Amino acid sequence: NFSIKDARFVRTELERLLDHGLILKDELHLCYVVTPFKDLPTPDWTLYLSLYHKLDPTRQRISQSIGISEGLLLSRSVNKGFVKKPTRESLLRAELVLKRFFAALVICDLVNEVPMAKVEAKYKVTRGHLQSLLRTSQMFANMMVNF
Repeated sequence: NFSIKDARFVRTELERLLDHGLILKDELHLCYVVTPFKDLPTPDWTLYLSLYHKLDPTRQRISQSIGISEGLLLSRSVNKGFVKKPTRESLLRAELVLKRFFAALVICDLVNEVPMAKVEAKYKVTRGHLQSLLRTSQMFANMMVNF
């Protein structure tokens, strides 16, 4: 079950999805929708920026539709913070969206049957994190269906 705060976040995310549409040309957008927003691994921000630059145009469009920009990632990876002084709420939301998208990239590779060892190396995450992420995304997807 979602707390009231979590339910508000989920509702905001679903409203954003309604406004911008779901991009079905790639599984990544669906993986993002079922990516939980708690207990996410903290990405290596420099690696994340590098992976972002390698995204194909469809995945770039997906990232933009959920609110990720190169500038946001660049400021996060270079400064280990944000260029503008955001409000606490906007900072938390931006950080959460960035982490969820990173986790969605990981989940998408696993859904596409990329071997765990390759996913571990590509994203610099442990096997335990991968297994936990798969388990929690499955539970989160079930909660989203009931939401």
